[in-house]
Amino acid sequence: MYNLLIVDDEIMICQGIQVMIKRKFAKTFNYFIARDGLEALEILHDKQIDLVITDIKMPRMDGLQLIKEVYEKRPSLKFIILSGYNDFQYAREAIKYNVCDYLLKPIKRNELYEIVQKTIAEIVEEKGKKIQLEEYAKSQLNYIFVNIILLFYYYSMIYLSTHR
Repeated sequence: MYNLLIVDDEIMICQGIQVMIKRKFAKTFNYFIARDGLEALEILHDKQIDLVITDIKMPRMDGLQLIKEVYEKRPSLKFIILSGYNDFQYAREAIKYNVCDYLLKPIKRNELYEIVQKTIAEIVEEKGKKIQLEEYAKSQLNYIFVNIILLFYYYSMIYLSTHR
């Protein structure tokens, strides 16, 4: 299961997105909801979130500020932006921070499904690469430790045979 954080100051939108995603991806996500960027930061601090769907315009801290703040600490975290505004400047700014996609409200269900599916595939691929890298690192460390032990054994045998 993956952890999905939905951030929007309109609770009905959060619940609507959650219902839509649950319909298509029934056992894929644990859901968390925040009303603005500051609340989202608290959740992101406490939980290991995999995907954030965030509105752009919110009080206290907007979606773009949230993304900028989180990008510093977790550049691989996936974001999907929601907006009621078809403003190229927002989209252009979001590209700098590896945002997966930009959805306009009202949300089209099939478009949301497609983007979430694509983002899940990216998460799975990145986690697979991370696991492969960790396995490789473990095997290399194991190789180094075994060789150090063998070298130690070899040199101790030489030392013992020359000092008898």
